[in-house]
Amino acid sequence: MNRNKNQHKQTGWLFLPMRCAVLLITATLTFSACGRPDISGDVKSLTAANPSLTASANTLTTTSAPLAATNTGLTNPTTDRGARVRSMQLVTTTTGWVLTDKRILWTTSGGREWAFMTLPQEILPTMVANIFFLDVSQGWIVVMPSPTTSAGQTTIKVLRTHDGGKHWLTSTVSDKQAEVEAVSGNAFIDFIDLQHGWIMLPSLSSSNFSIGSLFRTEDGGTSWSEVAAPSGDAVRFTSPSDGWAINRPRQQLYATHDGGQHWQPQVPLTTSGVIGQPTYDLPTFTNTTDGFLPVTITRQGQTAVAIYVTHDGGQSWSTATAITLPVPVESGVHIPTAVTDANTWIVAPPDGKIHRTKDAGAHWQEQPTSSPLEGISAFSFATTTEGWAQRFNGQCAQAKTHCSIETEVLKTSDGGQTWTSALSITTPN
Repeated sequence: MNRNKNQHKQTGWLFLPMRCAVLLITATLTFSACGRPDISGDVKSLTAANPSLTASANTLTTTSAPLAATNTGLTNPTTDRGARVRSMQLVTTTTGWVLTDKRILWTTSGGREWAFMTLPQEILPTMVANIFFLDVSQGWIVVMPSPTTSAGQTTIKVLRTHDGGKHWLTSTVSDKQAEVEAVSGNAFIDFIDLQHGWIMLPSLSSSNFSIGSLFRTEDGGTSWSEVAAPSGDAVRFTSPSDGWAINRPRQQLYATHDGGQHWQPQVPLTTSGVIGQPTYDLPTFTNTTDGFLPVTITRQGQTAVAIYVTHDGGQSWSTATAITLPVPVESGVHIPTAVTDANTWIVAPPDGKIHRTKDAGAHWQEQPTSSPLEGISAFSFATTTEGWAQRFNGQCAQAKTHCSIETEVLKTSDGGQTWTSALSITTPN
């Protein structure tokens, strides 16, 4: 499986706000094709425009001797009450991790059994902002300062392992007092190989803004340099030079071709001059030239998810397909998608009825499930067939009382046709 396609496993690294949805049980299953909306022909290409964002200089290098840590004991995460699933990644067909409020869970059996990863003693689970594993051995963890850290001694660090978490090395990403105090506590990580990686640190701001600091490493995480940040949202790179970023409040897509030193907005052009309001996802590339860009478009009471394709590394995009959602969503709402290969794409609208195409959008089918899978927020696919989905589900035993929130990791072994639960944690609300 090409590394570019699996960079983020379809936004599995995003820390998304918890959304509650009432689980609807149905006894009938539908299997239908979805037509293409009339707005799919409005957006034909995306090209770079407008002035670029320029990087500032800041390089930090701090390393220490390996810190011992081991994967210990099997645990039953379903009884881990009071926690919630924050992020997840299926690294291989059998190996993956899940970050909860209380611990890092690790599986080598595809989710049938779980162990918990013990971090160095001074690192509390609540300090972990995000995790990324390139393979079963090579991984990185962003660590925020402890709330008890004295003023003037705060640092944002990265732990890195070369043996699956048995030992860790540490380096400093930022020790700027103002910068550390401004971060939201979340982070986004992307590595394309053992040397080149990026960390986005979102800053605290209102929902109308997305601000952050972006750092780059060219030595596997030993040292980090600050580059330009077009937003505080996730980034995805396809090479040491080429990368993509989104700014959700501005509903804007950016591209860089110098590793993050400069970013250019990608502006949609249309044949009629009028389009709906776009909400961009990060593109997925199956190789250095062929990529797929999901865009949710809302216009005149309709919502569609369009998939754009590029065959020149993102210099230009054209519409491949668009699927109209049966229930429209508000402008700016992110619809989770997954591109598992050049022809197989998955869309998970809020109504829980997953749609899937196996022929690059020529036909869409509603996947039969035992019940609607409402509340899916992210996908992570290791191969075309093996994948995970992160899901939030709110339930109340009575009207607005005795409520609970279930966070769940679903798994599929047939490319998203069927889903079963790999991990479920219930939190009283």
